[in-house]
Amino acid sequence: ALKNKEQAVVVALTEGLVADIAKGSNLKLLGTYVETPLCWAISTGAKNGKVSSVDDLKGATWGVSRYGSGSHLMASVLASQ
Repeated sequence: ALKNKEQAVVVALTEGLVADIAKGSNLKLLGTYVETPLCWAISTGAKNGKVSSVDDLKGATWGVSRYGSGSHLMASVLASQ
């Protein structure tokens, strides 16, 4: 609705907006509604002896909740580091 100019302003989770901006959108983040950061965790199965640090995940397959979600965005950020 915002990109179609049906709405002038939206309140949304930043993950979707940032992902859209990264794809070339002309959306602009103007401010924050909630200023506490979300805490992200990388987790494995409790009995997974093959992984004991983030470095062990290099080349591994990652699961995310949905394409374009916060977990997808953060997995992409971590992969680019």
